[in-house]
Amino acid sequence: MLIYNKQNSEIQTGLKSFFSSALCRVTQSLSGGTAKSNYYASMSALLDPGWYKQSKVNRYTGNFNVSHQILNNLTLNVIGGASIVSKEHQEH
Repeated sequence: MLIYNKQNSEIQTGLKSFFSSALCRVTQSLSGGTAKSNYYASMSALLDPGWYKQSKVNRYTGNFNVSHQILNNLTLNVIGGASIVSKEHQEH
């Protein structure tokens, strides 16, 4: 199998363009609270080198949730999250 590489105008064999992928996923979370307050936070990372050259993906995420009962019938809840994705892909 031959693959044309547009960036350096070379033809490479398929064996050099593909490699085995070792996916790594890590997740951590913590939670707690009191009678009137609760919190939860989580973070995760996904590191995927991909199945072929330039198919690498790294994703990092974080979430949090904090709630506090201000009155018997009023609770303040704050929720947030963020995600960062870094990709490399081969152009066809």
